[in-house]
Amino acid sequence: MPFIHQGKVKNTYWGIWEITESETQLTDQLSFHTTEEFSHIKSELQRKQSISGKLAIQTLTENIGMEYNGILKAETGKPFLKDTNARISISHSKHYVAACLNTERDTGIDIELISPRIQRLYSKYMHDEELSHCDMTDTALTFYWCAKEALYKMYGERELIFKDDIRVTESKGLVEKNGRKITADLEVYKHHDFMVVLSY
Repeated sequence: MPFIHQGKVKNTYWGIWEITESETQLTDQLSFHTTEEFSHIKSELQRKQSISGKLAIQTLTENIGMEYNGILKAETGKPFLKDTNARISISHSKHYVAACLNTERDTGIDIELISPRIQRLYSKYMHDEELSHCDMTDTALTFYWCAKEALYKMYGERELIFKDDIRVTESKGLVEKNGRKITADLEVYKHHDFMVVLSY
């Protein structure tokens, strides 16, 4: 189905897509794709997630009057739009896809299911300073994870240590590694049991 939620903050357009279509229905809507493009993905759900991510970005570009010429990937794995300077980010969890497009600067987005499983993982990605300001609920811990994932995607380079190189407050994010530093605002949205964080 089309976006179930859309938003705009500054120059960033974003939305949440619920995957209800069949694989064929999804690919039929894509302007640019090949038969082999998704054939290496064995899981049907993961294929539908990948197709829906591209379709969400295609829809965002069309909604703001931009020409869509397909999506390519940099050597780092970061997706980018062909023939435009606009920046994009895509995330998926279960039957939802979150996507964003910024017309001026890098951006990142992440969507995650809020689950008690996060209680076993937070020590791997949260700094002591962040823990001192966190109420340790599943929702709060998922926010920190989503925010750091979004910032990681925005930064666009591998080998970041989430615990040390990415710092998060309630509305701001900072990534600093090897002399390169970026700061970002954070937008938070909840849809049922899913958390979405946008960095821009």
